[in-house]
Amino acid sequence: MVSPLKTTVTDKPRIVLVFGVFDLLHPGHIAFLKIAKSYGDRLVVVVTRDERAELEKGQRPVYNLTERILMLQALDCVDEALPGDIDGQWNMVKNIAPHVICIGHDQSKDHPKFLAQLKELKQLPRIVQLPSFNRKRYSTSRLRELMLDNR
Repeated sequence: MVSPLKTTVTDKPRIVLVFGVFDLLHPGHIAFLKIAKSYGDRLVVVVTRDERAELEKGQRPVYNLTERILMLQALDCVDEALPGDIDGQWNMVKNIAPHVICIGHDQSKDHPKFLAQLKELKQLPRIVQLPSFNRKRYSTSRLRELMLDNR
């Protein structure tokens, strides 16, 4: 893995941007966010809206957008959590102008489309794909299954 980048005294804060639903917040999410934060000074989390999550995942999140943002804002590693665009996250990238974008292990399938969208930016951010953290134990879909089994 390439070493994270930090600012020097004269640089502007390095902004790291991540995207996700972050439903049923679990240790895998927290590990992802902490590693992402190590690539810069400020971690901005763009949280997928409920309707968009349902389109992408086939079901609505257990926690609504406001609840998921509140949980993320409570984490020390998260500097800002914002709702994503209604039609996707591409405008958020333009507005935030991150230095680094960290994507999760499950976001790799979107990588080529994502890179094509990024070409519109004046300065291309560094893209870093982070590995999963104990996926067999910590995944939202697995936690959902366990919750349904225990009803």
